[in-house]
Amino acid sequence: MCMLGFIQGKLWLQGGEALPSSLLSKVTFGRVIKGERLYGYSEYSILRSNVTMTAIGGIMTLDGSNPDRDILERMGRVLSVYGNDSVDVFVGRATGMVRCLLRIEQEDRFDRQPLMSEDGRYLGLFDGRLYNRNELLARYDLDIENRSQTADSTLAFLLLAKFGVSCLSDFRGDFACVVVDQKEQRLILVRDFLGIRPLFWARGENCIAFSSMPKGLFVVPGIQRAVCDEALTDYMCLLPMEAETSFFQNIFRVPPASYLEFEGSRKKQTRYHSFRRRQEAWVISEDETMERFCEVLQTAVNRRIGGTGNIAAHLSSGLDSSTVVALAATELRKTNRRLVAITSSPDSDRKLKLPKRYHGDESVGARAVAELFDNVDHKIIGSHLADGLSSLSEYVELLDRSPLNPCNVGWALASQKLAVSAGARVLLTGTRGNYSISYHGIPRLPRLLARGKLLELWGEFKAIKRRNHRVTARSLLAYCLSAYLPSFFWSYVRKRRGLKKRSLNEYSPIRSELLSEREIAARAKSKGFDLSYRPSADGWKGRVEALRRFDSGEFAAAANADGIELRHPLADQDLIEFCLQLPESYFFRDGLQAWILRCSMRNLLPSEVLDSPTLGLQAADWYLELAEVRESLQVELESLRGNSRVQNFLDSDCLQDALGNWEEDLQGIDFEEFEVKYRLRMLRGLSVASFVRYTEPGNS
Repeated sequence: MCMLGFIQGKLWLQGGEALPSSLLSKVTFGRVIKGERLYGYSEYSILRSNVTMTAIGGIMTLDGSNPDRDILERMGRVLSVYGNDSVDVFVGRATGMVRCLLRIEQEDRFDRQPLMSEDGRYLGLFDGRLYNRNELLARYDLDIENRSQTADSTLAFLLLAKFGVSCLSDFRGDFACVVVDQKEQRLILVRDFLGIRPLFWARGENCIAFSSMPKGLFVVPGIQRAVCDEALTDYMCLLPMEAETSFFQNIFRVPPASYLEFEGSRKKQTRYHSFRRRQEAWVISEDETMERFCEVLQTAVNRRIGGTGNIAAHLSSGLDSSTVVALAATELRKTNRRLVAITSSPDSDRKLKLPKRYHGDESVGARAVAELFDNVDHKIIGSHLADGLSSLSEYVELLDRSPLNPCNVGWALASQKLAVSAGARVLLTGTRGNYSISYHGIPRLPRLLARGKLLELWGEFKAIKRRNHRVTARSLLAYCLSAYLPSFFWSYVRKRRGLKKRSLNEYSPIRSELLSEREIAARAKSKGFDLSYRPSADGWKGRVEALRRFDSGEFAAAANADGIELRHPLADQDLIEFCLQLPESYFFRDGLQAWILRCSMRNLLPSEVLDSPTLGLQAADWYLELAEVRESLQVELESLRGNSRVQNFLDSDCLQDALGNWEEDLQGIDFEEFEVKYRLRMLRGLSVASFVRYTEPGNS
C-alpha cells in the first residue's frame, strides 16, 4: 500500500505544536531548524480558505543522515525570488524542507508549512491551490469542525493522509505537493492535471533533491547546471517535450497528472489521470448541451476569481480572453468588485505590415468588450519589445529556460507589473482556450468525407463559401483528402500545387548540421510528430497531443517573482474534459469555427469579437520596435560568434547576416516570410543563446 494511506490523526505544524483535526481557533507557531526555534513564536487565528503561491524544495538523504542546514538555507535564498514574504526551513530525520511564501490574499499570512503528522513521521509541502475545495469537503469524510477555515495545503495533506493517492483524481487545481515518510525514507512528488505549477527533482550526492525550479537544485552537491542538448534541440525544432526531461542534464520534471514515489534509490512513476475518448453516442439534447457548456465554463472562471482582492485579466480581441473577461466581470459585479483588463496593442498611428488574415490593433475589439461592463477598467499598453529584449537574459535566468516567443516577453512582463500597480495580485489569462472552448473543429470536414456524409459536407462548403468567396470546392476536397494521405505524399502534392514546404532551417534557429547529427526527422517520427504538419481528421487526438506537447510550469513560477499569480480558467480540468467529449459538430458548424462558444456568448460579447474576419496578432509592431534597437542587436549577435557553446546549437553567422539584409527583406519579400525569418528564427535564436550562456560555468 502507498505510504500516504498510513498517515492518520492529527497534523503538526513545523513549529512542533499539534494541530488537532478540530482545528483550534488559536495555535502557536515557530520556525524550526533541527527541532529548535529560530524565532519566538506568535499566536495567530486560522481564518477561512488560505490561498497561497509558494516555491518549495528539499532533500531526502539515502543513508538516513540529516541534511545539511546550510544547503537548505541556500536553497531557500535561491527560491525566495518566487516568494519572499516568508522563507521557512525545516530539518528532520533524513529530510529537509524549504518553503518560500508569496502572499496573494490577506489571509495568506496564516498559512504554515511544512505540515507534519502527530508522531512526526510524515511531512508535507504544498504549492498552489485547490479550486474545488467545497466539493472535496462535501465528498470526503474529514473530521474538521470549521471547514471554511482550512488552508488548501492542510486540506490536501488531510485528504492524502486519510485516503491516499486515490483522491488525486478528484483534485481540481494548480498544485505541486510533496509527502515524505521520514522513517521509511519514502518520498512522493505530485503535480497537477496540466502541470501548471512546476516541480523538478535530481539525484545529488547521497540524496534525492526536489525543487519548484531547477535553480533550487544547483546548490546541492553533485548536481550541476549544464544544458541537456537533446531537450534544447527538440525545443528549437518544436518537437513535443519528453514528459520527464528538463532543459538541464540530469534534472527531471515531475510529469503533469502524475506522482513519483522514491523508496531509497528506487523510483516508481504513476499517472493518476489520462484523457479518455467518449465511447457512447451523444444523447444530450442540443439545448442541454449548450446549458451544460455555459455552466462548466462559468464555474471554471468563478473558481479562479477568489473571494477577495482585486483581479486583473489579459484582454485581446480574441474569443478566449474576451470570454474570460466578460464572465469574470459579470460575476465580480455581483459583489461590487472591479476588474482591470490589460490589452497590448501598437500605437494606432503606426501603419503596419501584417500577414494575411491578421489585424494588428487589438484595442478595437478589446475596447468594445470593456465598454460593455461598468466594472472593467481598461488599460492599453504597447508591445514593449525593446524592454523585453533588454531584459531577456534576466528573464531567462528567472525562468530557468528559453522563452519560445521572445516577442511576447515585453508586453507580458509589462502587463504583470501594471496589474500589480493597479492593486491586483491575480491575473487571468485565456491560455489553452484553443483546446477547450474555442477549438476550431475543422477535422470534422475530412471525417464527414470518410463517413460518406457528402450532403452534410456540401452544406458546410456552401456555408464556408458564403463567408469566404475565395474558397473553392476543389481546395476543400483537397484539404479533406490530405488528412488521409501519407505525409510524404502530402508534401509531394503541395509541391506540385506550388505550395512551399518550410524547412526547419527557415523557422528554427538550429544549426543545419545539428539536424542530421541529432536525427531530428527520426526523433520526430518516434514521438509520433508529423514535421509536414499534414491536416488531421482526429481532432480529439490532436488536442490531447497539443495539451501534452509543452510543459510550461516555469512561467507560472516566474510570474510570482513580480508578485502576481497567473490563473488560467480555460485550462480547467472539468472544462477541458467536457469539451473533449463534445461532438465536433459543436465546434465547426455553418462554416463557423468555435460554433458553440459564439452561440453561447452572442448576448455577452460584441460583434467586433464574435464576427471578426481576421485574427489579432500579438506585438504586431515588433519589426518597427526591433528596428529601433537594431544596432544593439547586431552587437549582441556579434558576441555570439566567439561563444563555442552557443555555436554548437545556432548558426550565429547566418543570424547576423540576416540582420544585415533587414531593409531589403522588409521591402522585397512577402511579409509572412519576413516574419518567419526574423520574428521566429532570429529572435528565438537570441532566446536560446541567452539560455546557453546562463548555463555556462562561472555564472552564479
